[in-house]
Amino acid sequence: MSGSYGQSKSSSSQHSSSKPLTDEEVASYFSKLNELSGGRLNEFSTAGTPQLTPEQIQAVGGLGADRQRQLDVTRKQALDQVTADPNLTIAQRQRSTQLTDQDYNDRLTAITKEIEGQKTGLAQYNAGLTKEDLALLANIYFGGKGQTSESYGGSMSRSFTSSGGIGG
Repeated sequence: MSGSYGQSKSSSSQHSSSKPLTDEEVASYFSKLNELSGGRLNEFSTAGTPQLTPEQIQAVGGLGADRQRQLDVTRKQALDQVTADPNLTIAQRQRSTQLTDQDYNDRLTAITKEIEGQKTGLAQYNAGLTKEDLALLANIYFGGKGQTSESYGGSMSRSFTSSGGIGG
């Protein structure tokens, strides 16, 4: 007669915890982000979004300034050609000047409408994120001062087998 039996036992455990960041850890995190942004994060957090004026943007050719200068040059060239053409009568010169002026005004109106749209966008940008907004964002994301978490787990298994027999 023979027989065998076995026994097995296993267990596992897991642990997890979290805690707020310390003031030093938050300061270190901010310092690193400020460093990576070339100091712009600190500047933004103390001054907010820079308020650009249309004049500042137009000074570097923005808000249609380049296109308007090009339009002025094109108009002057067209008028110079009309004036310099000896084959045109006075009536033809007046009509050519009138058509040139009309084309100039139509194009200038289109540019002006685009500029107004861009100024509206600029106003929305300038009304964008302020230093108060950054404080609000910081409170939302770091209201609990951030978190550090730690977890670990493990398992253990044990088995035992035995067999035996009685012989005759």
